[in-house]
Amino acid sequence: TVASSSEIINGSVKIEASSASNVWKASGDTAAGEELWSEIAQMGGSLTTMIDLSDSNCTAAINGIEFSKYITHSSSNGNFENGKITGTALKFVSPVDGKFTVYISTLGTNKEFMICEEGTGSKEEALHYEKNTSGSQKNNLYATVDVKAGHTYYVGVLGSKGRFLGVSIEGDVYMDSVQKYEGDTVNFRLNIDNGCTLEGISAVDSFGNSVEVTMNSDNTGGSFIMPASNVIINAKIVKPKEPSDYVIETGRCDMTIKSKTESGENTVIGLELANGTSEILNGTLIVCVKNFAGGVKNLTLVPAGVENNKAAVKEITVKNYNSDSDILEIYFWSSLNTMAPICGVIKE
Repeated sequence: TVASSSEIINGSVKIEASSASNVWKASGDTAAGEELWSEIAQMGGSLTTMIDLSDSNCTAAINGIEFSKYITHSSSNGNFENGKITGTALKFVSPVDGKFTVYISTLGTNKEFMICEEGTGSKEEALHYEKNTSGSQKNNLYATVDVKAGHTYYVGVLGSKGRFLGVSIEGDVYMDSVQKYEGDTVNFRLNIDNGCTLEGISAVDSFGNSVEVTMNSDNTGGSFIMPASNVIINAKIVKPKEPSDYVIETGRCDMTIKSKTESGENTVIGLELANGTSEILNGTLIVCVKNFAGGVKNLTLVPAGVENNKAAVKEITVKNYNSDSDILEIYFWSSLNTMAPICGVIKE
């Protein structure tokens, strides 16, 4: 995997996919509900089939992408009902806002190629609807639609067995793959925002062995020699922290992150609450951990209070938080019922 940054979040690099790596191709039999695309699943998305499908060999090339198999069913067709496509169909949950493309092998006479969002009321409201009225079979087709992160979509050929070659997604997909041979020189580039700096970069092969990386003079990219196995490049880019990244002043109470300590799979956050009023402040601390796509990974609720005109440090144990890649949000509310803020929000 050769990485180039498209966005810097919390001192980490968010990776942008190339057209070669954001494609899933049919490669074997599938079971209903089985996750087919592990890289997308790691980002909070999903690609599954509605029923068990079998693979068949083929030779197809669409938009420069070559396919050698498709998945289909021997007897079940795709059907549109209750706002989704059932039977021989694909179900896709998008991890990002972007463009979703579906590739199919054939579209028979009077068959209907359809892509719809869950809850679609009719065929006419589908994101893509194509009925073959040409009088002859069409081969090697594709359709592209706009999708949104977290939304669910269905793909099918209504009245037919599907013959799905593969799918692709274009958007902020944070991986990038290229195929290289052993001994090739692989060049990569890092897009580093103004004011940010490269703190460290490393590369390992599939066995965990270090791969030597040579950086160019201005640290905007580099190269390495391809070994006999896959390579992953890890880069860490940091940006200067402003005081407002840590302290939110509201006139009633200030919150400041004093420390972060890793303890196994947990992170202990030392949060100072400074009460500048003459009243005792009691409420609930809400600590929310989100991934790159904005999906909530973990939510921690902790009762908290601070006496008038005093400051107190509260230690909060947070699970599954990676400070290099996750987004951390902390709220201090009077109660979950009223949701009246006592402090501003910390976001980093």
